[in-house]
Amino acid sequence: MLASWVQQCSFDPPLVSVALRKGREIASWLPEGAPFVVNILDDTQTDMLIHFGRGFSEKEDAFADVEVERADGSPPIIKDALAFLHCRVTGRCSTGDHELIIGQVVSGDSWAKAIPWSTCAKAQSLLNPRGRAGGGLGVSGSRGITPPL
Repeated sequence: MLASWVQQCSFDPPLVSVALRKGREIASWLPEGAPFVVNILDDTQTDMLIHFGRGFSEKEDAFADVEVERADGSPPIIKDALAFLHCRVTGRCSTGDHELIIGQVVSGDSWAKAIPWSTCAKAQSLLNPRGRAGGGLGVSGSRGITPPL
């Protein structure tokens, strides 16, 4: 699945927040304590964005046509990803039209040097309706999240 956004939310312990649009089926797959992987894509992997952005039902194999690695039964790591983070759900927070899944980072690795995919969608229009530069706002983009399947 594709998260709306992912961002770091703590240094100690290392935590990330993963934003899911409310009503997404995958949220029920991520109870407290569940493992998941954040696969960080590079800025050229639009094919992966399209593939995972369409969404999948619980009965579909989202990774059928994607080369993945599974170490010791962990959630899938996309072999072509720029980097990945192994996480464990530690909490949730309901916010407007999204739910934040809070995950503690337990491990991770970077496989290549490239520019991570990110976007500032809507940020400029929300903060500055005239389309001028937003003044240093950093907004994390969508990232591939893989729950245990």
